[in-house]
Amino acid sequence: DPYTSAYMQYSASSDFSDLGTSRAGVDFFEDSHREIVNSIVPDDLDYFLEEFTKEKVLEKTEKGEIFILNYRLVFANRPEKICLRAGIVREKDGPQLIVGVSKVSD
Repeated sequence: DPYTSAYMQYSASSDFSDLGTSRAGVDFFEDSHREIVNSIVPDDLDYFLEEFTKEKVLEKTEKGEIFILNYRLVFANRPEKICLRAGIVREKDGPQLIVGVSKVSD
């Protein structure tokens, strides 16, 4: 929910499931900031924490734009480039913030 920050995970590949992130909660951004520390490339942490905020995401998505953030996560002791995309979808019960995370092919 873009306004309350409550969230639930719909699906995840085995790589992302293995990171052990929460599947549901009451504050998506707070949980993301806390959990990313365990899997992000250390050099990308400050950038991620500064850029991936509720305010910055909603600033873009409420205008109908897609929020995009690129960083690196560690899978099996190997850094992988990641692209996070977020957008607002208008559902009959109100707007929903949809966030997708995927590996980037070189």
